[in-house]
Amino acid sequence: RLVDMFKPRTVNTWQITLVSLVLLLVVVVPSPCSEVVIVMSADLPPYRQAQEALTTSLASEHCQTVTLEQVIADNSTLSATFSAHASCIVAIGSAAAVWLHQRKNPIPPFVYCMVSDPLTAGLQKAPTTTGVSTDIPPDQQIQLITETLPQARIIGRFYRQADKQSCEAMESSRAFLPQGWKLESVAIDLQESPAAAIDLLLSRNIDVVWTTPDTAIWNEATVRSLLLTTLRRRVPVFGFSTSFVRAGALLGVGLEPATQGKQAAALVHDFLSKKIMTNAIIPPIFDLSLNLVVAQKLSLNLPPTVVQRAKHIFQPGR
Repeated sequence: RLVDMFKPRTVNTWQITLVSLVLLLVVVVPSPCSEVVIVMSADLPPYRQAQEALTTSLASEHCQTVTLEQVIADNSTLSATFSAHASCIVAIGSAAAVWLHQRKNPIPPFVYCMVSDPLTAGLQKAPTTTGVSTDIPPDQQIQLITETLPQARIIGRFYRQADKQSCEAMESSRAFLPQGWKLESVAIDLQESPAAAIDLLLSRNIDVVWTTPDTAIWNEATVRSLLLTTLRRRVPVFGFSTSFVRAGALLGVGLEPATQGKQAAALVHDFLSKKIMTNAIIPPIFDLSLNLVVAQKLSLNLPPTVVQRAKHIFQPGR
């Protein structure tokens, strides 16, 4: 019997065949992937950066990328693609998102990113869609201002009297001010020039200027005028982009298109796994930027906790 313990066991042929088939199925049969159609508003660097991050994050799916111009030019072919093959569509940019949302012909569910003010664009109306906004919540911006400039008490801001949305945004921001803080505002379109509007706002003894991304207010000339005047008057500026901070604002926030693409990819994964589209606007992940050159010129010592949180820091000599 001791000898029998070391004898090789006999394995039936059918057992070998069964094991081989199981291994073949595990190794050879691929997991099914979904068709994701990406529609960019235009072939521009920010949209392309978001698209590249999106496709990288969706490596397990089959992605097809087109521009909105291509969609409109070859509507019949792409309509067949949308209806017959795509499991989900991703719109990159406001133009693509609005165009898809307004289509009368049925299309697969879609998510979006790189979209400013989705609510005003009507993206929360039927049909259901969800996506990532480029609008950084005002309460988080004000919180950064109060943490960076704890001694400040009066925030200055521009708005446009002729624009209802601009007026509403300015008024609603007052609700986010800490106790004891005050918001001074100037309607830039009621002044004879942007320079006059800047002088009027600074005459109210404000402690910081809070800028928001309104292209009807801000261009290269008005940004330069604001930064030169505030530096001369020793008033810090909160910029709405990293480039604004690089140009001379003390602090500000910025968005990375690649991060928007990754956020959209997470929404696509969520939809493909649950097959449920929620009607939601997702706030963006944003970065804090600081300009220590400006802080030095304004004789400001920024809190170490704020400096540690900043992703982009512009320092003297760099």
